Amino acid sequence: MCILSRENNRVRKKLFHTLAALTQDGRRVVLTCDRAPTELAEMDPRLRSHLQAGLVCGIEPADRTLRLGILERKLDLLARQQGLGALAARAEVLEFLADRFTDSVRELEGALNTLVARAGVGVGALSLDEAQTILRPHLRSGEKRITVDEIQKATAEHYGMRQVDLISERRNRAIARPRQAAMWLAKHLTTRSLPTSDAVSAAAITPPCCTRCAVSKRSRSTTLNWPAI
Repeated sequence: MCILSRENNRVRKKLFHTLAALTQDGRRVVLTCDRAPTELAEMDPRLRSHLQAGLVCGIEPADRTLRLGILERKLDLLARQQGLGALAARAEVLEFLADRFTDSVRELEGALNTLVARAGVGVGALSLDEAQTILRPHLRSGEKRITVDEIQKATAEHYGMRQVDLISERRNRAIARPRQAAMWLAKHLTTRSLPTSDAVSAAAITPPCCTRCAVSKRSRSTTLNWPAI
């Protein structure tokens, strides 16, 4: 985006005149960006207005129906490429793939490629359990691992406090309650062991017995408004 800023006057002028010449000639120009033209405040107003004159549309992640369609078309493509005749998979397997690989179409197709490579024409006979067993390495690598630092930041933001205060030596109620929540989250969402109290606060000021007490309290609580991780 920096090449389109006002400081890059020469590049900006060339782009403007190139776009103008192509559009006047009836050509189609496709540009992609992580923001809409109206949000490009650093761009020259004349160029931004020129971009707004075109069709602006957001590219949203593929929904479930589209992901299922992609899988079906991919099966047809693989069948033609490998000369396997008609390929089909059980509905429960395709639905599992569509529900599990939601962020990346490439990962979605890669999972299907793995099943076809392992089972060939027998991919249609794979049960859901068999498909999950084959894809287990892919499922593990796709899992997001939550870190203690992320828990600290989310908890501090949720309770409207600073992260440095959460891990400080202060023990007043305004700090203790968020800290207990963070301890509970660290215990259940990370691999840190319970006695490792520095997962959310300094080990020197929070003994393991206090950590266990905090986790126990949070586990019994049913009215906490938990921070979103």
